[in-house]
Amino acid sequence: MATKNKNQQNKIADKAKKQKNRQLKNKKQLTLSQRRTQADIERKADDAMQIIESGQPQQGLKLLNQLQSEHADNATIYYGLATYYDCQDATKEAIDYYKKSVEIQPDFIEAHFNLGVAYKSQLDISGMIVAFRQVLKYSTSKDKMWRAAKDILKNMERNAQEDGLNLDQYLQQQRVFDKAVQCMEAKNLNEAIVHFKAVIEKNNRHTPSYANLGICNVGLDNIEQARQYFEKSLQIDPGNEVASANLAMLKPHKERKAFAGPLKILKKIFPL
Repeated sequence: MATKNKNQQNKIADKAKKQKNRQLKNKKQLTLSQRRTQADIERKADDAMQIIESGQPQQGLKLLNQLQSEHADNATIYYGLATYYDCQDATKEAIDYYKKSVEIQPDFIEAHFNLGVAYKSQLDISGMIVAFRQVLKYSTSKDKMWRAAKDILKNMERNAQEDGLNLDQYLQQQRVFDKAVQCMEAKNLNEAIVHFKAVIEKNNRHTPSYANLGICNVGLDNIEQARQYFEKSLQIDPGNEVASANLAMLKPHKERKAFAGPLKILKKIFPL
């Protein structure tokens, strides 16, 4: 526990240092009065971050929330709030604050990078790609975050090329897949099926779409069709444990002449 807290403190301190360097550049574009106001806000935000780093996260959060209520258009405050939630493993809340931060200050490199990392942890591939591309847009190859973002995007590009796609095409397919998953979770199974099939039309080896088509068909009580989709997913990727487990759950149907209602399968698959 002590090691984790120390790592979180180092993470906060490192982010605060990088942000301070950018603040110095931004100050040159402000009037004297604006610089003084900005400096005061940043000093208070730094104080809050130091309080969090000292092991009093709730007190630091209280100060950041107070600053936010008084200066709702300050990107640094939202960045501080995002960092707090990120270190508390509250990733969804962190994402909301990182997004607000870059909305106010589009060239906020650190916020874009951390947003990309947060999206990655949530398996939101579309959001991750967009965020890391923003890092490349607003930084240079001399920047450590630029190099890290570039490496991640290169890996994504290689993965896409294995499926015969470039990164933009992969991103478009990912968005269609994400829409399909949203429909599936909202119980709009027929609409989800349309979207998953659209993905397969472009990439007929996309095992997550086959597996999710199986789940959708289970929900519609099309058991034999579901079985075929799970088997197709396993044919492409024999090591797919989720598809294998879902297929195993269908076996009772083969032994029954009637089944009261659709089989409930909670698992779903996301692309890595």
